[in-house]
Amino acid sequence: MSSDDGGLTWTKRAYVPSQTLLGLGNDKTDCRDPKVFQYDNNGSTVYGMLLTGMRDPFDVWFLRSYDLVNWQAAGGFKAKVP
Repeated sequence: MSSDDGGLTWTKRAYVPSQTLLGLGNDKTDCRDPKVFQYDNNGSTVYGMLLTGMRDPFDVWFLRSYDLVNWQAAGGFKAKVP
């Protein structure tokens, strides 16, 4: 969701396409608690997103975007809970 008025009203945006996550080599598309962050890439603003799956071993996915709408797969790994 995003807000154009400082959080008074919210607009629901389209989900990250399943194909983006499938591009990471995973058949699991359920995820939760996305963490979005911003970084500078040689003067260009890029946004990153970290997503995790819900089963052990956890899938961890990284996505990137230049506009917060269109996301591309940027890598991932599996994490085992001790």
